[in-house]
Amino acid sequence: MPIAPELTRWLVSAGLVPGRTGTFAGGDAADARALCRALQHAWLEQAARTRSARRAAAAAARARVLERLADRPGTWRSAAGDAVPHTVRHWFPQHAWWLSPELPARERVAVVSSRTPRMLDPAGPWLHGLRAALARIAERDALAVVADGTAACDLVRHGVRRAGQSLFSLVPCDLGVCPLATWAKRWLAWLATTDSEPSLTPPHAAAASVDAWGIPVEALPRPANTHEPAAIPERDRALVAWADEIIVLGVRPGGNVHRLLRRRLEEDRARVLLVDLPGLGHARTRSELERHGATSWIPPSEISGEARRSAAQRPVHTTHDVATAEAELRAENTPSLARGPGPLVPVSALGGPRRIAPPPPPAWDYLTHTTRACAGAWPGESLERHRDDLLDGRPASDHSAFAALVRIARERLLRASGRAIRGGYAVICFTAVPLDELPRLNVFRVHRGRWDFEPYGIVIRRLWLERRGARPVRYAAAADWAGIAELDRPFFQLARGGRRPGRGSAATGIDWTVEREWRHRGDLDLGELAAEDVMLFVPGVAEAAELARATAWPVTVLSAPQHAARGPVSSVFMDHAGEREG
Repeated sequence: MPIAPELTRWLVSAGLVPGRTGTFAGGDAADARALCRALQHAWLEQAARTRSARRAAAAAARARVLERLADRPGTWRSAAGDAVPHTVRHWFPQHAWWLSPELPARERVAVVSSRTPRMLDPAGPWLHGLRAALARIAERDALAVVADGTAACDLVRHGVRRAGQSLFSLVPCDLGVCPLATWAKRWLAWLATTDSEPSLTPPHAAAASVDAWGIPVEALPRPANTHEPAAIPERDRALVAWADEIIVLGVRPGGNVHRLLRRRLEEDRARVLLVDLPGLGHARTRSELERHGATSWIPPSEISGEARRSAAQRPVHTTHDVATAEAELRAENTPSLARGPGPLVPVSALGGPRRIAPPPPPAWDYLTHTTRACAGAWPGESLERHRDDLLDGRPASDHSAFAALVRIARERLLRASGRAIRGGYAVICFTAVPLDELPRLNVFRVHRGRWDFEPYGIVIRRLWLERRGARPVRYAAAADWAGIAELDRPFFQLARGGRRPGRGSAATGIDWTVEREWRHRGDLDLGELAAEDVMLFVPGVAEAAELARATAWPVTVLSAPQHAARGPVSSVFMDHAGEREG
């Protein structure tokens, strides 16, 4: 295919053309494969001529990459080629496409969503729709289309590959976002290290994959009209353009996915299926797309036997049937409830929530660590295992704040994290604020999209922690960082700062000193922690009963009426293990 001259600029940016000027004797090669061979020989000649071992090795490495590119099964397709779908040619007029290997004559199906929930509910509609979409792709033996960086890409890729199905992986280059040289180097590094996508580790099967690299031979300015497809990132555009059928899990009104679907329906009446489940999509947007030719699709209510069994086994963390739960708690765990940093005081004569009564000052000699939901894999857990749990709806896929606390109790281990800690030091954060005052610290952090100080956690005697290296943080100004010794830096915290709507200066930012923070550097083994030095707390009696069955440590219920006003904590989508910026 005579597109080699068009690719010269791109190959120069990738560092694959020898010489300072980017010209060489083989520049007029008839096709892309011949061009790669000419470049390969040019690099081999340069390696033979140079006296520098370093330069010779670099030239030989480039020759190997070009040999791999020339020998790899696949085809080059220009933007004008008939093998490229009409919508792709229309939306990517300046792109050549490298398909490796050749694209099979099979239906191509894409799963799209405006966004992925930060906390995926294994029993929720989004994952229900995704499981159904994966089952539909498998039943039709279709080619699943994915594009890195798009919502649902990782889970679709994982689900398809573990089933032994084939993928069509799109890697377009958006010159409006990424410079050509940067993208070309990424392609070069990928070619140098692998002949295909990294296969999953056993027991997952390595599925066949067709890779489509979109190569822009000319950069075009972004259109002023934001409703034009060219104004939308290429990864979203390519996903919608290459698919024969598009399964839609959710559409944000006016968003990129919405605009692309509407344009695709208007131009070639594409087959668009809108997953029809409660909680997915907006009624007005759905109706609009249906008027343009989209179809509502109600997935099967039962996807797999394993998913059904797992859903039945998954614990329900609510406070319903409080009297029964409290009776069970008393019957099974009276010894555990009798110990701890304070007496248990009934709040309701009907067996309602209970709390730890505040001991008289200065009796509070404990530190508190609260847990929060984990949006991805647990620390130390593989992504493959976590994605399997989500797709199969297993109980282990519950990564709520309560599940995090159960995990701590069972492992008897607190894991350190360096997220949002200045210098990246891995630490465990505690607060010296008494437990009965903890609810006043429960605030929503807009810049992190989460609630701080949820009513789930563990209190540990301060002396026990001090003996293991825990110490209070040093609240200071950002300018003080340079003068702090290396050993003290893990315990540095801005006294005031952070992002707040409309307030960007440190003088008017968030006051972090109210948290009275302590830190422990590194993981903390709780195996030697005696029952009288620890207590776990949750906001509901039913959760307390379940937690008490998982540990011999004392368990109690923290009364926090303000939490009930905004609904269950598990419904809030939060990041994992991140503290505020230090």
